[in-house]
Amino acid sequence: AYFQALTLRCDGPDGLVAAVRMKSDKPEPQELVFRFRRFEPPALASSCTEAFTTLEMNECLAGILARAQSSQDQYLSSALERYTDRPVLAANIAASDKAFAAYRDAECDAVYEDWKEGSIRNIMSLTCRIEMTDARTHSIWRNWLTYQDNATPILPEPAPTR
Repeated sequence: AYFQALTLRCDGPDGLVAAVRMKSDKPEPQELVFRFRRFEPPALASSCTEAFTTLEMNECLAGILARAQSSQDQYLSSALERYTDRPVLAANIAASDKAFAAYRDAECDAVYEDWKEGSIRNIMSLTCRIEMTDARTHSIWRNWLTYQDNATPILPEPAPTR
């Protein structure tokens, strides 16, 4: 679509280019080009298909985060219990979990900050927290609740929280 000083054109199936001609201190008008891509919501948000509003999606994702945190707590507790006879190792595992929580909070707070101008900010931050919490739970399982041979792990391999 061509307008007086604005041109809009498709850029593939999911893109849009907007070109704006503007007067400047240069002899020729200058053109500003803006490229837009269709936003793909995080895959995790599809777990909340019954949610129709942003508020409902926030509540749904907050519930998923609570389940993810509960699972992480269960796996961490089992790991610490397994190593009660090795207090230094247990203390290191607990310290690493505390460091992880600080890192997750800083990372996901940055995600929130990046999206703070939009209504999707909470969805993006919650998705970040869920994905990182699930990854931490899997790391605890892999490092502290499995054996080097083919023996059955202390707890089953954690699946992504839904």
